Amino acid sequence: MSSRLRYLPLGGLGEVGINMWALEWEGKVVVVDAGLMFPQEDMLGIDLVLPDISYLLHGGREVLGIFLTHGHEDHIGGLPFALKKLNVPVYGTRLTLGLLKPKLKEHRILRESDLREVRVGDSVQLGPFRVETISVCHSIPDAVALAIDTPVGRVVYTSDFKLDPAPPDGLPTDMARFRRLGDEGVLLLLSDSTNAEREGRSGSERDLHAPFEKIFTEAPARIVVANFTWSAWRHSSDAAWPSSAAAFGKTSEPRASSASSTCRTGSPSRWPMSTGFRPRSSCS
Repeated sequence: MSSRLRYLPLGGLGEVGINMWALEWEGKVVVVDAGLMFPQEDMLGIDLVLPDISYLLHGGREVLGIFLTHGHEDHIGGLPFALKKLNVPVYGTRLTLGLLKPKLKEHRILRESDLREVRVGDSVQLGPFRVETISVCHSIPDAVALAIDTPVGRVVYTSDFKLDPAPPDGLPTDMARFRRLGDEGVLLLLSDSTNAEREGRSGSERDLHAPFEKIFTEAPARIVVANFTWSAWRHSSDAAWPSSAAAFGKTSEPRASSASSTCRTGSPSRWPMSTGFRPRSSCS
């Protein structure tokens, strides 16, 4: 029987959260991301939903490593639970690993975890796979796409991305590299961008500056700001809000929601992947 390249979606396909997938060639496996998902309203008593990694734990497969594309919870939040059963090298950019380390410390597995930092443009050889990191713009810095060379062709994963011509860090999505990859030939393109099916363009994070100034100018009293923690670029504006408010004779009180929690792993799911169930965890 001839060798075949397998693409294995372990979570996140057709749903928001628990992003995790893998490529397999002759029993050698490279994994991309390991996120979590917050429960839907019908999941009573469930605090976190995790990817089902049972396929990786059985069948004599060798997992060579896990590549992380960026530091959002839906891409790294499930990794501490996975590493307790599958302690393999983890690759990520500096910020991504920096966001991961406190989670591993909370789960008391930081010391034994094998974290390996990569930079944009680096290539790492993992068995039959060669993984290249490519710069993409996202709502969090240090995000990357992946170009994975396999024995039968190249797989390109954009991860979450945004086509912002003027991002706050001055590092837009590297369209030139994507163009060259397309010219060279791509076996499989995996693309993910929230609300990509909607027409029109998303605004730049820089577009928020003027509206904030207007709000500060016209606000009759104290300003209370609530912010989603995953929008890291907006937090860079948070730091300036108190001084900006003071300039207009106002006081500001930033409030940020948190995606973190203290969790303990529950019993793993015994349902097959086709049922749509995932291993659950409960949080204290």
